Amino acid sequence: MSRGHGKWERAILEKLERQEEFDLIDLLPPGYTRSQLVAIERAARNLEDAGKIDRDHDGGKVVILKPTNYSESWAPTWEEREDEADQEWEEQREEGADPEAEAAQEEEAYQTWLEEEVDRELYEELEDKGYFESEWPDQYEE
Repeated sequence: MSRGHGKWERAILEKLERQEEFDLIDLLPPGYTRSQLVAIERAARNLEDAGKIDRDHDGGKVVILKPTNYSESWAPTWEEREDEADQEWEEQREEGADPEAEAAQEEEAYQTWLEEEVDRELYEELEDKGYFESEWPDQYEE
């Protein structure tokens, strides 16, 4: 069981207090070993998982950033998404709206659009093949 942040995690957090962002490799000593590189990358990944830092990549380097609530790597958990959807559903029901009817209308509108799009694409394909280019006999011309 862990007793707190390790050496590399502490080094990352201390440097982040002094700078808004920095390259992770800057913390390593000259002539660092592969095990040191792996350890510092693991520490950065653990801190990111805990929400204490954000990581980004710039030209093959790992860049450490101060965390934001909505960084590129942030996404709500499935439970949070389900809770939010349930809450919206209940709010719509309380307002007298019928979410099921609205969903059915949206589905019907989508199906109509899809059919029209398929018809348009089919028409364009037939037109490209010259299906609609026929010569009218002279008797039909005025």
